[in-house]
Amino acid sequence: MNLSLIKLLPYVIVITLSTWAGHKLTQNHYLAKISAIATKQAEDAAAVAIDNADKLRATQSLSDVLSASLANNEQKINQLTLEKTREIHHYATGNICFNAGLTSLLNSISSELATESQASGTSATESGATTATEGEALTDQDVAEWVSNAQGQYEICRGRLGALIDFELTAQ
Repeated sequence: MNLSLIKLLPYVIVITLSTWAGHKLTQNHYLAKISAIATKQAEDAAAVAIDNADKLRATQSLSDVLSASLANNEQKINQLTLEKTREIHHYATGNICFNAGLTSLLNSISSELATESQASGTSATESGATTATEGEALTDQDVAEWVSNAQGQYEICRGRLGALIDFELTAQ
């Protein structure tokens, strides 16, 4: 039996060494593949980060241009509104356009109107000026100033909305 073990010993050693060598070669092969995959993922992440940074810079630049343009337009609109307001007194006669009741109605908030009409059981249009509190009458100068201010605010809002639309369309 001793002799048969001695004959098998070289085969056992060869099998053991070849198994160990196969394991080492395979392990190195797959470690190299895993390392290549990790490197590729890192390179892809770096490329995406660079691309995102470029997009951010371009979007920020667009935002800066649109903001500057918007601020410039708002300044021009505010200046025009101020000039109109200064000139209104040359053309206004001081005649009363809206009496105190109508002024109060126009200055009311819609929620106030709804509360007042529900309490009286009538609609806001049926009750008219009777539910409004007394206020001051508006002259043609007051109305002209209000119109001028409303036009300026409208133009500013229109410009802001236009800038937002431009930003969204250009940024995509």
